[in-house]
Amino acid sequence: MGRVFITVLIGIVLIVVLPGCVGTQPPEPAPETEPEIIWQKALGGFDVDVAYSVQQTTDGGYIVAGFTKSNDGDVTGNHGSADFWVVKLGWQ
Repeated sequence: MGRVFITVLIGIVLIVVLPGCVGTQPPEPAPETEPEIIWQKALGGFDVDVAYSVQQTTDGGYIVAGFTKSNDGDVTGNHGSADFWVVKLGWQ
């Protein structure tokens, strides 16, 4: 599994898992509190993609900031060993 970023936004837990990255395992949910996935979105390419910050925007979406070494998938035009990457997402 990849690097995991977890943040709580007014009672909502947003978990970003980047499968191509080296990092920690996602937390195992307690058996009595099985999480419900209400929305998911895969981003990045086939190289390392890391999210360092996730913030909710005033329109209900999210902005994700990090870096990428990918040059495929959602990423185009890598200009060095790693590029700063900012993605704006709607909530659906």
